[in-house]
Amino acid sequence: MNTGLKLPDHAAFKPINAMVAYEKRAGGAVFSANMAQITIKFLDHEIVHFSMMPDQPHDGDVIAPDSRAVIYSGAQDLQIAVTDLGDRVELASDKLRVVVTKNPLRVDYFNSNSIASGSVGWLGLGAVCRNIIKADEHFYAFGEKTGYLDKRGQRLEMWNTDVNPYLQSTDCLYMSIPFYIAHSKAGAYGVFLDSPGRTVFDVGQTEPEILSMATRERRLNYYFFAGPRLEDVIEQYTRLTGRMALPPLWSLGYHQSRYSYSPQAQVEKVAARLRENEIPCDAIHLDIHYMDGFRVFTFSPKHFPDPHALCQKLNKMGFKAVSIVDPGVKIDEEYGPYLRGMAGNHFVREADGQPVTVEVWPGEVHLPDFFREETREWWSEEHAVLFDAGISGIWNDMNEPAAFDTPDKTLPHDALHGNVFEEVRHELVHNLYANRMAEASVMAFQMYKPGERPFVISRAGYSGIQRYACTWTGDNSSWWEHLEMAIPMCLNLGLSGQPFCGSDIGGFLFNSNPELVTRWTQLGVFMPLFRNHSAIGTSAQEPFVLPEPFLAICREAIRFRYRLLPYFYTLMYRASLTGCPVMRPLVLDYPQDERVHRLFDQFLFGDSVMVAPVTKPGDVCRHVYLPEGVWLDYLGGRVWQGPVDIVADAPLERIPIFLKSGTILPLAPVMNHTGEQDPTIEYLDIFPGDTSVGAFDLYYDDGRTLRYQQGESAIWHFDFQSNGTRLSVRAAKSGPYDKPLPVRVLRCFAQGTPPVSVSVNGNAVAPGATPESVMTGRFWYFDVERGCLLIGVHYDGIAGTASAAGAAGVVGTEEAAGAANWEMEICLR
Repeated sequence: MNTGLKLPDHAAFKPINAMVAYEKRAGGAVFSANMAQITIKFLDHEIVHFSMMPDQPHDGDVIAPDSRAVIYSGAQDLQIAVTDLGDRVELASDKLRVVVTKNPLRVDYFNSNSIASGSVGWLGLGAVCRNIIKADEHFYAFGEKTGYLDKRGQRLEMWNTDVNPYLQSTDCLYMSIPFYIAHSKAGAYGVFLDSPGRTVFDVGQTEPEILSMATRERRLNYYFFAGPRLEDVIEQYTRLTGRMALPPLWSLGYHQSRYSYSPQAQVEKVAARLRENEIPCDAIHLDIHYMDGFRVFTFSPKHFPDPHALCQKLNKMGFKAVSIVDPGVKIDEEYGPYLRGMAGNHFVREADGQPVTVEVWPGEVHLPDFFREETREWWSEEHAVLFDAGISGIWNDMNEPAAFDTPDKTLPHDALHGNVFEEVRHELVHNLYANRMAEASVMAFQMYKPGERPFVISRAGYSGIQRYACTWTGDNSSWWEHLEMAIPMCLNLGLSGQPFCGSDIGGFLFNSNPELVTRWTQLGVFMPLFRNHSAIGTSAQEPFVLPEPFLAICREAIRFRYRLLPYFYTLMYRASLTGCPVMRPLVLDYPQDERVHRLFDQFLFGDSVMVAPVTKPGDVCRHVYLPEGVWLDYLGGRVWQGPVDIVADAPLERIPIFLKSGTILPLAPVMNHTGEQDPTIEYLDIFPGDTSVGAFDLYYDDGRTLRYQQGESAIWHFDFQSNGTRLSVRAAKSGPYDKPLPVRVLRCFAQGTPPVSVSVNGNAVAPGATPESVMTGRFWYFDVERGCLLIGVHYDGIAGTASAAGAAGVVGTEEAAGAANWEMEICLR
């Protein structure tokens, strides 16, 4: 069996030198050249599909099957102009031109500027594209990769690999997304190389002025995205490959995990200690020791004798149980899933038709052939034992796929997938395995939990994985270096169309320590997947085992995560619509600021909140760069005019957070879990800064079912207008979802003096004597020390009504100004 896979040296590159002829086709043209046939087709005005195949098939040519990463078929009735200009042919849409020079053959892409130029050809048994790198060009995305944000100067290989521990120099990790975004003064563009076997991107390492991307299949199959903004490229890429579905609200809470909580009583003890210590948490994860001898789709009769009772108890306490599901099926003649898998011919096969055998946790196993539809259906059916017990989430692990006993820790490269007479070698589809498994996991939810939103985590994946699962950065280590590296890793995953991601809080491998867990928890507050996870044999790192003050600081950090949920959930809703990330590198919002092009250790949370995590032991301050605009130190109260470099205070209990001018930030009350109370906005925080207007559209629905897909949702539109002397704040609801969303208190930051007057819905609001007065009645209070104006709004969230406070602060009801809205006027001076 072939287990080695080396790409030839670039010196073996054979360029396609000359175009022989071309023929116009719908949406583009087909070009005949020496050694190749090239098809260029516009899917719409911004996305072009480029495909190069051998002009004549030869023995040994291998071509991967359709990856199914692409779900977008293109626009209807698209008009593309194809013009022969003598030495070149131009294909043009409204937003993008592709120019094919005839001899020597070259392909150039233009929007308003020349954005990409290069040649194509063959490299050994594969294909290659070589693009010229601009002097000021930066390269982002590339999926899950170690190192810094900008990948220029690196060689990046795409081959899903189970590796631990990994270092900053480690290349192949668990997930491969062969997509990148290039950014320069000319604008941004993107390229997705749709080849699910091994591919290599050499981003100027071998030749500093050349980006090459090479495949092992005898085809070059890529998609070009016109941009011109970075955010446009992400929208275009996810238009092509799909976007994440809106997750259940509970999945955005805190997750507690370990390899492994066992026996059943230990799981109950972890849940009890979380509640006793008032640490908010929504999910507890069960690693492989819940199984009977590591057999997938079983519970250990000795250690988990009553999983249904366990899940019922957890549910009553406000926890969801998430169980790990590995693909390896133990070879055991008394084991139902194995027998049913063999009867249905559901396992990956050798050339002689026998199932491939590898070794993982249960010992010798067969791996399901998820490339067969029948196998995905069978696998989804096997989840019955988990869902019958009350499991709420599925965690796909070891799905690179991993193997312990093969030279490169995966299936043999000549193992076969697919139906008889349609088989394909594993090496051609290796990176797709996890996508197909995640698809089967989603099918299981549709089968056993119809109407509920699936929650699937996947360690491995390929382009399109965002349609099925969230992900984390694999088996990281309890090192400060990994805390820092988690930031650019998650930022690049977000730029790669996977916004729902995170890293194991505290580190998975090796012993962590209280300071590291605390600083990682503070970062995790702003990561979409917020899970503390550690390995067997390492020191415990749950927040409740930490000594003071670390326990209290972690508790407050996690509480702040729950306060942020209205904002967080809205950001996830936006991501489900546009594909754009929740954790945003600064270059996404400030592309013209050269200072941020390689900035990797601070980020925007949404487009209004700047987060600057502490990633060094003992640090009590850190450098922060604030780009153009006015910024508020959210916890300290100081206002800064950017662009500016500052040293931000960061004592152990604080992570530097800054609000951009114009921010509206809704915060929920403290809660132990997302199901504990109805949606409420306890504080509506506003920082006008130097802007005259600001707005935020808060999205909400039931947070659990798929009814939002039929329109059962609502938007609360909050906005303000300020002219320096008067500030007006308004809220208006749209959408049929009718569950109330009360608003209690408005906080207006960076105000120099108390207001002259305040009114809500035309009714004057009296000043209160203490900050507490605004929490129970319609009063205002000015916090001189913080420069913060607090106003008791006490809107009850019911359409057409608002709460009002009488002279004694007793809350009553009166007609609101308009259906389901309230307005506030503040005379500042």
